[in-house]
Amino acid sequence: GGSTGGTHTGGGSTGGTHGTPSSVTHHAKDGGTTEHYNNGSTVVKDSSGKVRQETSANGTRTTYNHDGSKTVTQNGRSVRTNSDGSKVIKSNNSTMVVRSNGTRTIKTAHTVVNEKVVVHNNVRVLQRTYIRGGNTYVRNFGYRSWGGFRFAWYTPFYFWNPFFYSWYWSPWAPCAYSWWWAGNPWYGYYGYYWHPYPRYYGPSYWVADYVMADVLADYYEDRAEQAAASAEATAISDDIKEQVRAQVDAELKAQQQQQSVPLDQALTAGYLFVATQDLDASVESTGKECSVTGGDIIKVTQTPSVGAQTVRMTVVTSKRGDCRANSEIMVSTSDLQDMKNSFAQSVDDGLAKLHDQNGKGGLPSAPADAQAAAQTGVSDQEVAQAKADALAAANTLDSQPVEDTVEQ
Repeated sequence: GGSTGGTHTGGGSTGGTHGTPSSVTHHAKDGGTTEHYNNGSTVVKDSSGKVRQETSANGTRTTYNHDGSKTVTQNGRSVRTNSDGSKVIKSNNSTMVVRSNGTRTIKTAHTVVNEKVVVHNNVRVLQRTYIRGGNTYVRNFGYRSWGGFRFAWYTPFYFWNPFFYSWYWSPWAPCAYSWWWAGNPWYGYYGYYWHPYPRYYGPSYWVADYVMADVLADYYEDRAEQAAASAEATAISDDIKEQVRAQVDAELKAQQQQQSVPLDQALTAGYLFVATQDLDASVESTGKECSVTGGDIIKVTQTPSVGAQTVRMTVVTSKRGDCRANSEIMVSTSDLQDMKNSFAQSVDDGLAKLHDQNGKGGLPSAPADAQAAAQTGVSDQEVAQAKADALAAANTLDSQPVEDTVEQ
């Protein structure tokens, strides 16, 4: 219960060391009470004296729901934890259900993401379906263990012939390219933070720009609000762009083996992670809370021990209003795996887009033997079924309760 003291479990408690309230409000409807404390915290009890809700001095609200679940609300984000371990998470711009087996359904204003465990080619895999802008994408993830930590590992969707990969590793004469998003609002808005290469010296330069543009465009579309123009930011430097490009190349080398760079190889000091989701963090030195959001870049501060559940990270670049550069924060290994998978997937998609765009917009043409279409890892029938399942799961999200209504 924050600074009011006492620890309560589902359904509330009649006890707890709260001290003496400065005042008590009696509820006309349910016969309960609200206790007010000098530090600004409150405790709501029902008519039997059980604690139903606590609000700490810093504004964190904990609600003990009638079904035994507990909801914690902080900074506009509510997390309901059910007795079976499943969760309902609601924020200003998204609703997410995390089932007890770890699979998730996420819904924003523009996107639905649904996960389920399926058997693909006689192997159990995590299948993730994305519905956005009328398009449906299905991607599979294998499972991998690291020091007892089991995580889903991105499996490339596209498989290209050797001639196309050979072209990827060949340098280009410097060329300009006219990006299709150059006139889009997100590009102008984030001009203070990121810019594409002025010339392309090879495919990896182009794919690296595709990856960053993909992340920033998605975040701009889903963001809850714009940060103040006066807020501090640290832009992506040329050196950081080069390191991102090197990591794109590493993903392409793994993709040629129908793999992605595994998390345990990425968790080495200095490795960069591009954020693809909102993370609430606290700065290690000050305890001050801040956010990491889509397109921010963080790096591994020190290589963690095998199987570590959290990793010390340093903020490298940040947009306006986010955690400041050089802040040290702790990030969960599972969140880093999500970022790692999104990066690998964006590289995979970027290579497919490069195949589509070669010879267009100023880019060199790939040789004739490199023009063959890719094989893909998911059949059309699987995509249709996955889309139906995702829409059905998303339709249930709006009815998911996040917390009981408690009389104040």
